[in-house]
Amino acid sequence: MNTISTPSGSIQGLRLANQSNYFPLIVESDSCLAVDLVNAPSCDPLHPLFTLISSCKAIMTGGVCRIHHVFRESNSVADMLASIGVTKPLGLHTWVTAPAAMNQLIFKDMCRVCIPRLIVP
Repeated sequence: MNTISTPSGSIQGLRLANQSNYFPLIVESDSCLAVDLVNAPSCDPLHPLFTLISSCKAIMTGGVCRIHHVFRESNSVADMLASIGVTKPLGLHTWVTAPAAMNQLIFKDMCRVCIPRLIVP
């Protein structure tokens, strides 16, 4: 996932959560760079993602929302949603029920199935 799509998607999700009053909220992302940018005390106004990062921070004010890094292996449902999202036109897409391809991932998540992570030195 590229660094721009994470904050951009997070802004859409944060706006939706804000409108629906879904707080307190914990945001998990497998983009360590995006998490670091949002959690940093400030962002250089000349940074190419300044507007996106500032928008995320503005919505997250008040301490009712936190963002932290998780490994991709523990974020498989969101990873699949992102994969589906890149095939759709730009904009917000919602589902009444989860896409069928996600059922197995959701089941594994509910059962807390451990997915090993291979780290090559």
